Amino acid sequence: MGLAPAVLLMACGSSGQVDGVRAAAKVVVPTTTAVSARDAAVIAGWRAAYAALTTASRTMDWQSPALPATHAQPELGIAVRNLWLEHSVGYIGVGHDTFEWTKVVSATATQATVDVCINGHDIVEFGSTHKPVPGILGEVAVVEAVGTMVKTSSGWKLSEQKILDKCQPR
Repeated sequence: MGLAPAVLLMACGSSGQVDGVRAAAKVVVPTTTAVSARDAAVIAGWRAAYAALTTASRTMDWQSPALPATHAQPELGIAVRNLWLEHSVGYIGVGHDTFEWTKVVSATATQATVDVCINGHDIVEFGSTHKPVPGILGEVAVVEAVGTMVKTSSGWKLSEQKILDKCQPR
């Protein structure tokens, strides 16, 4: 995501805890039509990047090894910087998101574009009070993410992502 803390575009959610740690994101993915093996790998890579980011937000682990395993530059640097900034002011991610769709809209052997409609029920809270932070990070949002995935020796990684205001039917 190219927006400062919007990397963590979390929208309203639960505040349940598991053994003192916020519960991980619950991702509900609707059944989709058959996709090619390449597209399935691209989508799996995007979902892995999303899961790594939301888990790092919940645990405030801006040094999580899952981030470089699923993100490429420049998105990796943006994600790490934003997580570090949020950690430094005591923010923590909570809640869960669902996806209306996740699809590959274009692809070559080494790069692909993924379009995702996110029903954002993750929000960012102040860790000390568990109250939502002001602004978009503390609000429920339905947004569209358009991500660029790159093929690496270890699989597909998220290299750039833009967040649009609302999901547009495709």
